[in-house]
Amino acid sequence: MIKLYRFTHCPFCDTVQDFMDEQNIAYEIVLVHRENKPKEVTSTGGTVPVIEDNGKLISDSKKIIAYLRNTHLAKQT
Repeated sequence: MIKLYRFTHCPFCDTVQDFMDEQNIAYEIVLVHRENKPKEVTSTGGTVPVIEDNGKLISDSKKIIAYLRNTHLAKQT
């Protein structure tokens, strides 16, 4: 299952989460604290959102949505 690393209040994270909800893509939320970011976030530049999908880490909301369109939505058609 995809993990979505996000802050509680983050419009870019909301955009990714809304997209995943609209497309019925299953995911797990990992709330990130600004003072104690996990390695999955720090290793991709320290910003959120970040998704982890089968060991692959992707950051930046536009890149995440493009990745999801190319991988998960392509499987649905």
